[in-house]
Amino acid sequence: MDFCTTSDKRRFPRVNVEGLFASLADSDCKLQVVDINLDGLAVAGEALADLLPNQQISVSLWRGEQLLLRIGKARVAHCDAFKAGIHFLELDVESKNTLFSVVISALARTMD
Repeated sequence: MDFCTTSDKRRFPRVNVEGLFASLADSDCKLQVVDINLDGLAVAGEALADLLPNQQISVSLWRGEQLLLRIGKARVAHCDAFKAGIHFLELDVESKNTLFSVVISALARTMD
């Protein structure tokens, strides 16, 4: 398995954007996204919209440098993004009935 390493030496499996939401049906899952870009964000937003058809999904840049994710009217998560080079993003998904709580946090910007 291919791994990426964060600046604080934590290692995570490398997951491409296409496979990002492959296991969202599981009750709990943790996926890491490597080198996500605007196209990848669009794919992620569309995948969430398919899973939650009754919710409005919005994934966008906020003030030009922060990633902002909204489900319905709630701002679910935001993180620093796209400042330089490769970004490691951690995506935690918890399912509670039909509701998903998504937290995106920037882990590191460099790769060993």
